[in-house]
Amino acid sequence: MKRQRLQADYEIDFELLGIVSTFKDFKLAWNLNQNLHLSLVKKKDLRLQFVDHELVVSNFLYETENSQMWLIKNRSHEIDERDGTYFVPELTEMDYFLRISGAEYDTDWLESLRSIVGIEYVLKIDLDQLKSKENFIF
Repeated sequence: MKRQRLQADYEIDFELLGIVSTFKDFKLAWNLNQNLHLSLVKKKDLRLQFVDHELVVSNFLYETENSQMWLIKNRSHEIDERDGTYFVPELTEMDYFLRISGAEYDTDWLESLRSIVGIEYVLKIDLDQLKSKENFIF
């Protein structure tokens, strides 16, 4: 039987920052709240079902009238020896992602994040080069 694949183009209207940090997810969210004057709130874990595995990742949301900010952990809660334990498999060196939509992103965000003691590295990610950008469409 011949298989058909659905090809869809999504409008990407957000900025994405990759974060390397030794903090646990709740501690990083707390530090972002304190240093950036946000109010990130823990949400129900994201579940992504793939053909051969399922990802379960924690996430936090800060929402205003005009913008949303998601802090998403890159590593699945259900860690095993198989491939597929990362939210973004091509960026395994990143511990977290900060998805910013609706707000004007500027370089001050990078400097503010880099000034937090437990954050080791922050990178603005080019979404055009990212293979698994569909994981961020929710």
